[in-house]
Amino acid sequence: MKRFNTACALTVLLASTSLMAKTHQLDVKKSKLNWTGSKVLVDSKHTGTVDIKSGQVEFGKDGPTSALVIVDMKTIKNEDLKDAGYNKKLVGHLNSPDFFDIEKHPEATLKVSSFKKSGPNAYDLTGDLTIKGTTKPVSFKATTVSEKGGVSKISADLEFDRTEFGVRYGSGKFFQNLGDKVISDKVQLKVELVGKLPLQVGAK
Repeated sequence: MKRFNTACALTVLLASTSLMAKTHQLDVKKSKLNWTGSKVLVDSKHTGTVDIKSGQVEFGKDGPTSALVIVDMKTIKNEDLKDAGYNKKLVGHLNSPDFFDIEKHPEATLKVSSFKKSGPNAYDLTGDLTIKGTTKPVSFKATTVSEKGGVSKISADLEFDRTEFGVRYGSGKFFQNLGDKVISDKVQLKVELVGKLPLQVGAK
């Protein structure tokens, strides 16, 4: 009888845990990732997008607890260069071993391991960013918006040092006498995750 009661208790615990924690998939067609890179000595920057390949957010009884976003690095696009030739040249360079070496590293990932509520629609996030086979911890802030039809958004701005991920081309840390060709080590990302996410406590 004792063994039976223990098994029942374990079953109830597992069932209640599975009910509290639920995974919600992102709508990758509506989710967005925008990037900005710039030079150091001149007012010059490039902007573009990368497609989100897949993603999910894990929810507990009090809201989001973790998330995973997989980025398709083969979809890097530039948005500011209108000349088709220059645009193609830049994107090709970003795809090369000088930058993100997409043939060897076709995916990047952002794993959020903690959502800490900091306001009515705000969270402090911590996790790991993996680019070019290297993983580094990241911390950033996010805001949430719930819209009609159960669709919700998680929006965040984060910045990373590309040289920490082996992307050293044009970096003043590693190369001298670059003049106005020095490229900033900092890359800005603007992420918008969209899906039917129960961002309000008690939402189904």
